[in-house]
Amino acid sequence: MQVAQANKARDRATQLSQAAESGVAELRQSLRKEHDRAEALAGELAKARRDLKAQLALSSKASDEASQAKKAAETATAELRQSLKTEHDRAETLTGELARVRGELETQLAVSSKAGGGTVQVKKGAKGATAELRQSLKKERDTAEVPAPGHKPTLMQAAEAAATEQPTVAEAQGDPEVARLLARASALLVQGDIGAARIVLEHAVGTGSARASFMLAETYDPLVLSTWKTYGTRGDVTKARELYANALAGGIQQARDRSVALQ
Repeated sequence: MQVAQANKARDRATQLSQAAESGVAELRQSLRKEHDRAEALAGELAKARRDLKAQLALSSKASDEASQAKKAAETATAELRQSLKTEHDRAETLTGELARVRGELETQLAVSSKAGGGTVQVKKGAKGATAELRQSLKKERDTAEVPAPGHKPTLMQAAEAAATEQPTVAEAQGDPEVARLLARASALLVQGDIGAARIVLEHAVGTGSARASFMLAETYDPLVLSTWKTYGTRGDVTKARELYANALAGGIQQARDRSVALQ
């Protein structure tokens, strides 16, 4: 009886031992699988981390490149705008210069065209006015007394000299009205009307006539007035010298000697 129980207990222990060994084997198998799975997951995690790091690096590099590209684009845009502004300003300057040159060219063409036909008219007008004045002077001279040798020039003789003076080159290309005014002033001087002659000559001086400045200066020159034997006409040394200076600037060299004589 006891032997049977002992055998039965032994069998039971054997079964339990086998069951335990079987359970341990299964546990070991499961542990190995979990270990392998953990290793695989660890590998995947490491790979994922490497990929993430690489992506972050690429993203940072791309961001830097994008920032640099943006800065380069902004710099290029600023340079292009500056170049455009420079070219615009240059174009505006050239446009203004072209307009100015065209205006000057048109003016020169108009002056040349006017001078081409106007010079002939001026010469004709001057000759006509001089001829009329000479005729008037001849009549006055025919009725006047012949001065004695060495006698100082009279007002009529001075007017005749002024009438026969050749106009300067600038006046030869001017307005025929100037020649008419000079002839009229000379006629008034012959008549002894210095006040009226001054008024006419002042109009002629306003046109820029050097001859008119010289003739008007003579009407204020005390030395000239004394040779003309005029009475009651006041001279003005300052005004005479100013007018002589204008005449000299216009090319009448005789004005220099007259001005020096008044010093």
